[in-house]
Amino acid sequence: MKKKWWQSKLTIFLILFMISPLISWFIWWLQPSMTKSVLVIDKTVVNKNYREHNAFFWTLEALKIRKADGSPYDYTKDYRGFKPVNKPYYTIDGLEKLSTPELQQLAEETDIAFFSDTYGVYEGEWFDSLKGQDPPQLIYGGMSSQDISFLRAISQKPSTVIMEFNSFATPTPRYIRNDLENYLGLKWSGWVGRYFDELDTNMNIEIPQWLRKNYVEQNGEWSLKGEGVVLVKESGEILILQYGIDMRESVPVVATNSSEKDQYNLPSQIRYPFWFDIILVSRDFEVVSVFDLNPTRLGEQKLANAGLPRYFPAVIRRDLGESDFYYLSGNFSSNFLSPASARFKGLSKVKKVYYNMDNYLDPETFFWNYYQPLMEQILK
Repeated sequence: MKKKWWQSKLTIFLILFMISPLISWFIWWLQPSMTKSVLVIDKTVVNKNYREHNAFFWTLEALKIRKADGSPYDYTKDYRGFKPVNKPYYTIDGLEKLSTPELQQLAEETDIAFFSDTYGVYEGEWFDSLKGQDPPQLIYGGMSSQDISFLRAISQKPSTVIMEFNSFATPTPRYIRNDLENYLGLKWSGWVGRYFDELDTNMNIEIPQWLRKNYVEQNGEWSLKGEGVVLVKESGEILILQYGIDMRESVPVVATNSSEKDQYNLPSQIRYPFWFDIILVSRDFEVVSVFDLNPTRLGEQKLANAGLPRYFPAVIRRDLGESDFYYLSGNFSSNFLSPASARFKGLSKVKKVYYNMDNYLDPETFFWNYYQPLMEQILK
């Protein structure tokens, strides 16, 4: 008996569906590799998921960026900073151990440098016996004078340098921060912020106790509910913008104008609900994207009273000496993806459909729709 026409089409569809991953992998395998010397610095590795730099290594693998010997970069080994062994043991392999000639030599050998996360690791996070330690004691973290020396050295040659959120805040010493700001030509406002989907601390355990305590000391009580953005200043001052009262939109938006949108293959707008810092930049910078808090008149007045603008940079770039310098003002690289999935060409197009931009609380939504296309253009 002859098959019905729809049965034949269904069979063809199923065959194509089953072999499409193999075709995708084969296209990636045929893609020529690029040999680049990549230095990643991550001082905030509190466990072995390497979350703060995993997404960056995923992009290296997707682009087939290889070491000089042709081998791929390993996100568990090929970085400098805090390296977990088995608790309570760890090693520290930062630039602080290097002499000036060694830093110069490292800069000469490096094509791409990525300062992923310098917040660091604290005793209460690492040692089970010290959980809840107050005040927290730092094991390792913050930008160092050696980091800046390396940055100065690598900017004397053609290279790509990327820095990310928390490069300026605690625990970086003030004199180091001032040196870094002066060299880069930007200024940290002293403020960081984050969206919370529920401000009622009885319902949301993610709101830190220190945040509630400081707010109550400044304002008398915590009677906040619903969605909002919490802004915290280095001095301890806290400003909270509530959705419907201070904000027209519940979640901060990363907005990109048409020219940068086309250049970096970015969406015109995407919601971003995680940590960010507020920086001020000179005219030497190209502003790729900005944060928009979409404040009401009341919210705009509150921001103005705190000396804060409605719009502030999310991604910026400039020529820094001979290097191509980028700063990402959000915790954009914090994610976890399977390295194996990077070896399927065209996966990002499928993922953009699955992780549509309405699902903004899932970190992968921001990765597939914004971070991955941005970093791909930067690293190319």
